[in-house]
Amino acid sequence: MKGGIIPGSPAEKVLQKGDVIIGINGQEIKTMEDFMEFMDKTKPGETLELEVLRDGEKTSVKLTLAEHPDRPGKGFVGIQPAQHVESKVGGSAKVVLPIFFALYWIYLLNVGIGLMNLFPLVPLDGGRMLDDVLKEYLPEKIARPVRYTTIGVGLLLLALNLWPALMNLAG
Repeated sequence: MKGGIIPGSPAEKVLQKGDVIIGINGQEIKTMEDFMEFMDKTKPGETLELEVLRDGEKTSVKLTLAEHPDRPGKGFVGIQPAQHVESKVGGSAKVVLPIFFALYWIYLLNVGIGLMNLFPLVPLDGGRMLDDVLKEYLPEKIARPVRYTTIGVGLLLLALNLWPALMNLAG
């Protein structure tokens, strides 16, 4: 975990901004949930031995808990925890994560555009594929009503999906 330190709290004299808590009293802390579960079992006045990563080096510090201001009877370290993320492919998380998220959004937009292009409207590829299939397997007398029905149902489904978003924009 890494985050801010609350002024006047037990952590103020012991921890530094950017410290990553990796263990408490010998118990490994890997996620925010691990930290919250451990802290939920603590009491005010309890002394904890924290194992922290400070500037890439492991350090042990002792900290005596105060009473949690919002949860009487529970221990309080005095930090604003944040999940610590490390890149599994190497490099700095400050460089790798933005690249990952940019590629993720490019992928997501491409999938969305591709699916929209398959929509059965005549100017789109989906509409052209629908026309080709109907012309191949059905006589024109039957293909035309099926084509218009499919387009109508498609437009109705599109409108039903867009309606909540349009209503949010309208107010």
